[in-house]
This record gives sequence, C-alpha cells and structure tokens, in this order.
Amino acid sequence: MLASQTDKMAFLEGAKLVIDGAIRSATNSAAGALFRSGTGSIGQIATIAAGVITFVNSQDVTQFETNMTLQADATDGGVPRAALGYIIAVNRGSSPSITVSAVALGGAAGSPALWAPGDFLLVQGDVNAKMKGLPAWLPAVKPVVGGGDSFFGVDRSSDVTRLSGVFYDGSAQSIEEALIDGSSLLAREGGKPSICITSFASYSALEKSLGSKVQYTDMKGPANIAFRGIMINGANSMIKVFPDRSCQGQVGWLLQMDTWCLEGLGDVPMILKYGDGLEMLRVSNADAGEVRVGYYAQLRTNAPGWNAQVALSA
Repeated sequence: MLASQTDKMAFLEGAKLVIDGAIRSATNSAAGALFRSGTGSIGQIATIAAGVITFVNSQDVTQFETNMTLQADATDGGVPRAALGYIIAVNRGSSPSITVSAVALGGAAGSPALWAPGDFLLVQGDVNAKMKGLPAWLPAVKPVVGGGDSFFGVDRSSDVTRLSGVFYDGSAQSIEEALIDGSSLLAREGGKPSICITSFASYSALEKSLGSKVQYTDMKGPANIAFRGIMINGANSMIKVFPDRSCQGQVGWLLQMDTWCLEGLGDVPMILKYGDGLEMLRVSNADAGEVRVGYYAQLRTNAPGWNAQVALSA
C-alpha cells in the first residue's frame, strides 16, 4: 500500500522512468534493425575468453546493453546454440567488448558453453524476427541464377541490379572517391542519391581527408531537429553524408530517399494496445500492472536499383 501522496508520486515517477527506458530500448532495436539483414544478429564474435567478448566490427557495441540475454549461432540466421549468455558489463571504450555470464541462467561460470569466435550474437527470441534493413535490400553478395534466392517471394537473380541494388567496392580508394564512383553507377541506372549514411568512424575519416575542402550542410527532420553533415558532389546529384551510431563500420549507404519508406502498424515504437483499448494489463496474482512496448514495422523501397551499398576504406 502507498502510505502518502509522496509515495504515490515517487511510484508514478519510477513507473515513468521504466516505461521511458522500455521505449528507448525499443527505439534502439528498431534503429539498429535498419542497418541489419533481419536475421536478428547484432554482432559477431571476434574473440571470447572468460566471458569477455570482442567484436569483428567494433561499431556493433552500440547494439548491446547490460541485462540483455543473448543467443549465438554459427551461421547468420541459423539455429541458435543451446547455451545462453547474460550481459553483466559493457565496455564502450577504444577497444569495445561485452562481458557475459551464464550463471544467472543456470549454466557454468565464464564463457557460455560452445560459443566460439565467428559466432553471430542476437537477443534471445530475435532469430529471423526483425525487420529487413538495408543489407537485406542492398546485399553485398548478389543473388545468382539457380541460387534459390527468395526475398519476400521474389528471385532477384533475374535482374540483380534493379532488384537488389548496386554494390560498389571502394575499399581501395579514398572515401570521397568511393562515394563518387558509387554514385556514377547509380546515375547510369537512373538513380539520384541524395543521402549517404555511414558510421561515425567513417564520417570522421571523410571529414579529416577533405581537410579545408570540406563543405558542411544541415538537414531538418520532421521534428525540426537539425543534423549536420558533409556535402559531396556526386555524379548527377549533391550527396549529403550523415553519420549514424547504428551503422556498421567501413560501409556507406547511398540512398535516393524518395524511394524508401518505413511502414508500421502504428508508431515505431509504441506502447502496445489490445482489443479492449487498454495499454496496461493487470497482473492476476499481484497488486501490479504490465505495460508492453514494441513495434510492427518493415522497411521497403520501390526502386532498389537506384540505391547502393559502398564498401569504404575506413
């Protein structure tokens, strides 16, 4: 029982913080999914010792939080291993890592049994259950005739570029040159990329390489929040380069934004409502309520061939 008005206010404030945290977590999940293939994987193990895991791509540390329960599988989107891991610490420094423990889940202390370098990590229950992001629509490894491709029921090998976008390997060039040459391939297909999204590390490398030639630009979103980016002169359009914390390292996504849409059943994310219109469920055996936060969304484009994935040198 709440003894006073002060107790009630403290309870409500605590509940608000919990709900805000759940909304933030669901937002991060959706944002990360935009830059992943839909298998649920959010990182790949480089090394694992005494429960400490480093990543093949250090940028992936942004996808992990303490108290997450993780699964691992040997192949991206494959059947997860039986052992579970519980994140007890996250190191977000210059050498990112996470520390997992199986103790809380009834397993042995230290590294969860059978996890190994090369395994893909995902939040428990997410295997092949996330939206299909940019790597799924614009894969680096293209479908081949007879390869059994089925993307939303479509075999994209019949016209690889128009159905699965452009891939350009610019890893041996400067970032500016790679983006310009990638945009030239899109121009050939009729595309006019207006935006390039990359990681903060790649963005910083581009900014430093341009030196005194750098040209900054600002873009306002629907909520009148401005984003600072770098302007590059592409083959047939001006390209605004922006960094995103969820984007993988050493990749740039050249996008014609009027071809993309994030479709959702309601807001992304949202407090879920049920048939009776209620947002809170009563807990049957306690003086408590339950609120669920989530989203039902899918990314889509009506012109994959006007968009590109570009491999970058940094």
